[in-house]
Amino acid sequence: MASSALEHMIDPMRAVLFGYARTALEYGYGYLGLKQGDEVLYPDLICDMMMVPCQRLGLKVRFYKVKEDLEPDLKSVERLMTKRTRAVLAVNYFGFPQDLKALKEACSSNGLYLIEDSSHGFLGKADGMALGTRGDLGLLSFRKLVPVLNGAALLVNRADEAAKGLEGLKRASAGLPAERRKRRLVPYLKLAQAKYGLPLGRLRRRETVIPPHGSTEGEAMDFRADEWSLSVLAGYPFEKEARRRRANYRKWVERLSGKGFRVVKELPYGAVPSSCPMFVEERDRWFSRYLRKGHEVGVWPTLPLEVWKAGGSAVSIWEKLILFPV
Repeated sequence: MASSALEHMIDPMRAVLFGYARTALEYGYGYLGLKQGDEVLYPDLICDMMMVPCQRLGLKVRFYKVKEDLEPDLKSVERLMTKRTRAVLAVNYFGFPQDLKALKEACSSNGLYLIEDSSHGFLGKADGMALGTRGDLGLLSFRKLVPVLNGAALLVNRADEAAKGLEGLKRASAGLPAERRKRRLVPYLKLAQAKYGLPLGRLRRRETVIPPHGSTEGEAMDFRADEWSLSVLAGYPFEKEARRRRANYRKWVERLSGKGFRVVKELPYGAVPSSCPMFVEERDRWFSRYLRKGHEVGVWPTLPLEVWKAGGSAVSIWEKLILFPV
């Protein structure tokens, strides 16, 4: 575990570090004892790469609906519960905390594990609790907010379980291969840009094509946490980063006011956004326009193929969702 700044953010006694959150989730499912044929409930608005651990473990994914405010549709969750259901995954989209109270009660009543995916917002809090600590397990991804090569954490939050098996998990994560060092170049440039204000972003190739849905469902990233990345995190000014992101979010909201954009969620106290998500009609046209202006706008997520083919509310949300950099 890296020391100093990072240890103030997460409890090293309950955290296991990995290179990527999808790998952390796979080990988390194993830690909970999920086995082939078990079911997990995912929100239908989710990145297709989160299918990787389920495919590899033989778990069946069933998708519950997410409302337009990106909160879980509790009735949809409850309708999907069966005798084989073992866990429910909730996502703090773009660093905005989900209201988990009702979902947590439903999981508790039905003997299910609740997994809080806070990959987009490990710096945030809700009701005084750090995001990622409100479920039985939590997922964090440091590279979504900090310019590092990789870095993710599996948080074991159950008081009765925290001491069991963590050493084995830590040995397993440490035994994973290292990611290639040459891939540090891009995050290194981003770090220099953030630290010194250099306009290095203009040198980076921007992704101008929206990748097809389902394209990363089989993309495993089984790496341990990168040592250079952990050294960056150990001394990173997280409070300054949080203030910067919140300020930039507000600037985008003000800048886009009156142009046909609609705020997805109001920024609550304690949230640290990974981006400024907006709804807009003709999303692809605006996406191309802001790319041409030099802004690193994005489109998220690359949906699981099953969700994309089914259509429905998740596709409707995706078609008008655009992300502005903060």
